[in-house]
Amino acid sequence: MIHTVKIELKPHLAEYLKGKFADDKGVVRLPRRLSLYHLICDLTAPQPASGYRRETGNVELYLPHLSHGKCIDRFNYLSKASVKAIEDSVSLMFKAEYIDYMTVCKLRHHINYKDSASMFLVRYGVESITVDALIKSHKRLRDDIKPGVKRKYCHKN
Repeated sequence: MIHTVKIELKPHLAEYLKGKFADDKGVVRLPRRLSLYHLICDLTAPQPASGYRRETGNVELYLPHLSHGKCIDRFNYLSKASVKAIEDSVSLMFKAEYIDYMTVCKLRHHINYKDSASMFLVRYGVESITVDALIKSHKRLRDDIKPGVKRKYCHKN
């Protein structure tokens, strides 16, 4: 039996996951090699005693089925804190991939940032974030990694 769960992520992260890992039914199936797959394995918990099951969300995930360890029939619930941890992990994966993509486009193929950002968004079908927002985010992240040198100015009196 295949188990899925719906979770609510930021719209651009949901579109990214669907564009990268969704099957023909739109359900996201993560490969085992991803740390996100193992994070979801660790975060699954038994249903709460109230029996409440969230059936809404913008991403439907296949729950990992382990050959040993947690039984998927019982451990098929993700709490709000778990969803937040998953969203943070997907956000980090998104940022790492687009920084790498934009850097490769700029350095190897001599494509400007605006064109490479729009190609990245088209590649994964992301429509809920603008190219300008992606470029600004890229600049902020690039400055965090390697801050620019502030110039010293001499004022003449």
